[in-house]
Amino acid sequence: MKRLCSIYDVALLNLPKSEDPCGNLTFVEQETHVPFKVSRVY
Repeated sequence: MKRLCSIYDVALLNLPKSEDPCGNLTFVEQETHVPFKVSRVY
């Protein structure tokens, strides 16, 4: 049986950031920076 998620399962993640005068770039590797499989990225 699949477990339903709730608001209490939410957490903030600190992601790596490359800073530059033109802007910032953040990258994410699934199961390295985030504890789940990535389905979509926008």
